[in-house]
Amino acid sequence: MATLVYPDTLDVVKHINLGINYLIRNPDAKSNYVPYFGGKVPYKGYPRLERTEWDYGDGTGRFIEALILARMVTGNQDGKEIEEMLIRNLYSFFKDDGLSYREKTPWNDDCADIWAQRGSLLALSLLYKTRGDREALNQLKRLLRGLEQVAIKDKEGSCFGYLWTGNKWIMENEGICFVPMEGLVKCFEMTGNEEALNLSISLANKMVYGRDRYFNEDGSFGCWQGEGDLKGRRLKSYEVTNGHVHSRTNAIFALLQLGILTGNKDYIAFGKKVYDWVRTQSSRFGWVPENLITPGKESSEMCCFTDMLGIQLLLAKIGYSEYWDHVEQYVRNHLVEAQFIVTPVIKESIMDIPKPKFPQDTPRITYREVLERLEGGFAGPIYPNDLFSAYPNSRENKDSERLIDISGCCAPSGIKALYFAWSNIVTKDDKGIWINLALNHTTEWVEIISNIPYEGRLDILIHEALPLYIRIPTWVCKDDVELFVNEKEERYEWVDRYIYYRRADRGDRLRIQYPLREMKEAEVLAGTPYEVSWKGDYVTDIKSDITPIFPLYMRREIK
Repeated sequence: MATLVYPDTLDVVKHINLGINYLIRNPDAKSNYVPYFGGKVPYKGYPRLERTEWDYGDGTGRFIEALILARMVTGNQDGKEIEEMLIRNLYSFFKDDGLSYREKTPWNDDCADIWAQRGSLLALSLLYKTRGDREALNQLKRLLRGLEQVAIKDKEGSCFGYLWTGNKWIMENEGICFVPMEGLVKCFEMTGNEEALNLSISLANKMVYGRDRYFNEDGSFGCWQGEGDLKGRRLKSYEVTNGHVHSRTNAIFALLQLGILTGNKDYIAFGKKVYDWVRTQSSRFGWVPENLITPGKESSEMCCFTDMLGIQLLLAKIGYSEYWDHVEQYVRNHLVEAQFIVTPVIKESIMDIPKPKFPQDTPRITYREVLERLEGGFAGPIYPNDLFSAYPNSRENKDSERLIDISGCCAPSGIKALYFAWSNIVTKDDKGIWINLALNHTTEWVEIISNIPYEGRLDILIHEALPLYIRIPTWVCKDDVELFVNEKEERYEWVDRYIYYRRADRGDRLRIQYPLREMKEAEVLAGTPYEVSWKGDYVTDIKSDITPIFPLYMRREIK
């Protein structure tokens, strides 16, 4: 049987396995296995893990979701006992009203934040889907009843506030009004619960058809002005008030899923419009702004990156095939560059004393084995070309701490993004096998070996004789694509941007070749000009007038 030799190119599974290390080593007995949401690696300082108000339903739900998805890809069962403790904790955060609450601590109040409801919905839905867990299903029903009770409703639809105190909402950020949507849509998809579907539609109708514009006509963000009750307030543009991107892109990701599930073309068109606008504020290689207006807006958050990647995949699979280019550019670049890997250079960047004496742990902060426990997580906030960001404001603020910030939202989101990529490299339908991304992958139908970015070449070993569709990037001239089967050049057909080859037999070896375009491109991100060098869909260098502490895209071997 033919065998293929793997070059040293992107292996998504390897990155997911590394991510599992973060998920199972971040929580510990000292925290009662509640995740440390804050992971800080300061420049010339002491790495630390910090407890925050987001550790509970939000952080714990995200960790469980990411672990389940990662194990589905890799089969890696390390840290199962940690996973069970996370699940135990998730259930413990619920109260009689069905909602997930934070624990009262010196650093946060006892309240139900809306992100915790989203994280809980996603984790419980996956627990039911993958384990058939009846306790998860019953808790989902209680949570849905709780959300129905506290939803802010009018004739246009529903939305939510930010913090539920037990009897009222504290309004802080109108962009979060639709945060539970992704969890609600996933709950319906995985359990068939009609209450989840109906509440999702009510939220979507408020977003898309409501008179109060959460998004403007061009897809940009509309925002509340003032404070207090939702009713009666007018909207201003995102420049004036809040511009938190993840709140909006996550809602749009959910809206598109709902539009596809229900066949609502308005939802799909609305979602595409917002995505296209957010892309104008982002980079082609995957940097997506965390916030459009606050100080420090040059930072990116892996959460909104993952939302954007999910949106790209949804749009690509319903016929916007050019969005596969967006997916490949995001995955090959910002996604893998943002993963935290402990290297000698990292260690040199954070400490200048040979045997540091670490501070004593406190109830909120631990300094024990932090680098090892953060490895495999994802930096967020992160700058376009620097792993180090500034906390809490911008790098121009001399009082800001320069650090690698590995948050308990961004790290699981990065692993979720890797899962999104892996599960869409190859797909199958009644027409045949579709190779959508030029990445290494093995399935029961085909094995793919990618030589990109060293050369524009894919080797494909056929395991099942089915019609084959192989996507070619939009920047490649169709006349420049060559197909070889068992080293003999063959003719093929085009279906949109896919090579269509119907005659592959089991055991055949196919080779696709095309030239990789090399170019330099100017991008302005959060007001800063950058020069980005590309080889195919692979960034080889980024330059700007700002000197980074830990520059990204140090890919000299392929320049």
